[in-house]
Amino acid sequence: MEVDWRRTDSDTIVHLFQGGQSRPESQGDAYRGRARFFSQEIPKGNFSLLLEEVRTADAGVYKCVVYTEQESQHEMLVPWILGHASKEITSF
Repeated sequence: MEVDWRRTDSDTIVHLFQGGQSRPESQGDAYRGRARFFSQEIPKGNFSLLLEEVRTADAGVYKCVVYTEQESQHEMLVPWILGHASKEITSF
């Protein structure tokens, strides 16, 4: 399974989960050290994104894409306004 959070306006990787672990080295510079998952929730299928130290520049639309072993793709767009997601994602 692979979970990929990106900005839609720049295609910048915000957070990537691949091979059973987070891949912080893949994050865009602006998100390095600020974006993460709730590790204890991953086994439940919850890949909600936590963005810390929110900045005005973080406002925008984020895309979460989940690739499963069956090679299916699940995609969700999440608009962020003033540092808060307009809807909460708990799982796919």
